[in-house]
Amino acid sequence: LDSYEENKAEAVIMLAMDPRNGDILGYVSMPDFDPNEFRTADELALLDRAAVWAYEPGSVFKVFSIAAIMDLGGISGQTSFSCNGYYEQITSLGETVRINCLGAHGTVRAQEIITYSCNSGAAYASDQVTATAFYGVLHELGFGARTGAGVPGETAGYLRPVERWSARSKPTIAIGQEIAVSALQMMQAAS
Repeated sequence: LDSYEENKAEAVIMLAMDPRNGDILGYVSMPDFDPNEFRTADELALLDRAAVWAYEPGSVFKVFSIAAIMDLGGISGQTSFSCNGYYEQITSLGETVRINCLGAHGTVRAQEIITYSCNSGAAYASDQVTATAFYGVLHELGFGARTGAGVPGETAGYLRPVERWSARSKPTIAIGQEIAVSALQMMQAAS
């Protein structure tokens, strides 16, 4: 409540899950409402943001991307990439795909990709696996599907089928763009 009020936030979501069995231990979505007065509650207060809101996760998604790529054997903890401030690939059709990074991080391995939130490192790491395999692991982690928590109106988020990916989709998804998730999905995948 303090964080919500002090930051004049539009909304606050907090979740806690037991990773051993998937039990949801705590679940807060603010603004909230008094259940005894739900008929007079503001429509936004009735919203279950953790399950209903789908958003582009951005850099926090790199944890799942790097884990997926490592799980597929595309990279190890010692595999390194050079970050000069951007990722660049030229497609077979001659199109240049360029993704900027927040800085030139030099040589990065999986740990530094996460630590520095290195877009180019995550994008280059994604080049080490096929789009189909990458999609498969992300889907196994629960992205693009409802969690099964039984929450009414739960979103499946958005993870396009590989057939609808462009030449830039895989590296862009690796940095947490071109995908939409729910807070519930993120918690489940992390657990």
